Amino acid sequence: MRLEHIINYRKVSDTISTAGQPTRSELELLSEKGFETVVNIAMDDSDGAIPEEEDILTGYGLEYHHIPVVWENPQQYQLDQFFDLMDRIKGQKTFVHCAKNYRVSAFMYLYYILRLGLDEKHAKGVMFPEWNPDQTWTDFIQTALNQP
Repeated sequence: MRLEHIINYRKVSDTISTAGQPTRSELELLSEKGFETVVNIAMDDSDGAIPEEEDILTGYGLEYHHIPVVWENPQQYQLDQFFDLMDRIKGQKTFVHCAKNYRVSAFMYLYYILRLGLDEKHAKGVMFPEWNPDQTWTDFIQTALNQP
């Protein structure tokens, strides 16, 4: 089994990979591949969600963080929590996921621009390329980019 088999998997950097929801066997793979931390921004009832994901991952010795983001209603405070968390775990080998790698794409894109100072072109490279944000997510991204 390979990381590339996880739905919409993307290696963003040497320390960060993103994807959609891993299966139970793919959660074990994360441990085998040396990930230290998993960040989940999907809801507990998202497609393929694993109710005991935290227990499984901490059982493998991984750090687990959950910031549930409602697909139809992402909030600035959730983005702020995500930014703070990503700053805190910077340098750790981290796997960030949601249900399909769409929420994560938006959050990582904004993190790369607003926290890491990358230009739009380079930040766009962290997004899952097949995703075209709908109006909710386009508005959310624009609002975040226009914050003082």
